[in-house]
Order: sequence, then C-alpha cells, then structure tokens
Amino acid sequence: MNGDLFGRVKQYKIALAVIKEMLSDGVLTDDDLGVICTVLAKEYGLSSCSIFAGIDLISGGTHGNI
Repeated sequence: MNGDLFGRVKQYKIALAVIKEMLSDGVLTDDDLGVICTVLAKEYGLSSCSIFAGIDLISGGTHGNI
C-alpha cells in the first residue's frame, strides 16, 4: 500500500469511527450509515466494494446482495 492510499484509508477510517459513534448514540440510523459510508468512500477515492470500505454488503438494509 503506497503512502497516498494509506493516508486516504486512515482519514476514511477516522471519519467512519465518528459516524459509527453517532450511530451508537442513536443520532443516525442504519440506513443513514449505508449512505454516509458510500459518500465517504467516494470522497476519499475508495471503491465501495474495497476491503477498506466500512460498507456491510451482507447484512445491510437490503439483506444482502448475493
């Protein structure tokens, strides 16, 4: 992993930690989390299906896509 990718993943994970805290406090819903994760991944230049993305494709609001 090059330094640029590492920096983007680190910033994404920090933002995601704040968002997940808001989810646990009840400020956001699971649906909000899915949308926000997708927007954050795009903002930091990560694919939504990247192993670094915090998007749960199996147990999301759509009950999986496989």
